[in-house]
Amino acid sequence: MTNTTNDWDLIVATLHHTGADYLRLPSDALARVWAKGDGYGGFSAAELRSKELLGDWSHIRDSSPEGEKAVAAQIRVELALIS
Repeated sequence: MTNTTNDWDLIVATLHHTGADYLRLPSDALARVWAKGDGYGGFSAAELRSKELLGDWSHIRDSSPEGEKAVAAQIRVELALIS
């Protein structure tokens, strides 16, 4: 994936169970990415985990456009760290 990849395509490829890069990121990185979504409101990774929402696709799918941009930006940061 590159910075030219559409944000939503990157999100789906990395976070959705049908995505080409699903589970490529380690769990701590996924938690940081998931915390950038705002579909259920602004929760930290720890709050999402305690509510058993970490990994719930609806939190990402229902995010605002700003939340999507934040998720995609964090995915790019995390991918750069493991490349």
